[in-house]
Amino acid sequence: MKRGNRIGALVLNPAEPEGFKYIPARMHRRHLLHLLHVLETSPVSYQPHQTRLTDWLRKANDLFKRRSSVFVVSDFMGAFNWTNELSALGQRHETVAVRLFDPAEVSLPIAGLVLLQDSETSEQLLLDTANQRFRTLYAQTVEKREQQLADSFAQAGVDALELSTDEDLASALIRFSELRKRRAWRA
Repeated sequence: MKRGNRIGALVLNPAEPEGFKYIPARMHRRHLLHLLHVLETSPVSYQPHQTRLTDWLRKANDLFKRRSSVFVVSDFMGAFNWTNELSALGQRHETVAVRLFDPAEVSLPIAGLVLLQDSETSEQLLLDTANQRFRTLYAQTVEKREQQLADSFAQAGVDALELSTDEDLASALIRFSELRKRRAWRA
């Protein structure tokens, strides 16, 4: 913001009538504090709901008129029906897909019987995380999903930054900026 850049947000929010909260891009510290307050106080929905990333990307394409830097922050779980919209957003704007993930989702810890609940559907599953057959099947499913994500980001033509919940944010951002520098240098 010290360089005159404007900042805004389009936040998925099931409590809103359209499912989105839009904060137009503006300058100044007061606006930034307002935006951070809205993000901090946005209600968490415990009711079953469906995250519609495709709709969010389409809405972002419609709302953002000026060429912008767009950071799509999501866990990118669910269906892979968002690739075309992410690609369209990436053609008009400098777009970065920021994927948040928990390492326990990738490498399942051995914890015995665990009750898991889907945050969107409220469906509950009782899993035996010590069962080797289940762990093998889970690892294969995770590997397939990781490959699908990488392929989808590549197909959309956007940079992807993966942020782990147990990783230092600064080191992840440094790693990402180095990756972008190398890619720009090769081009």
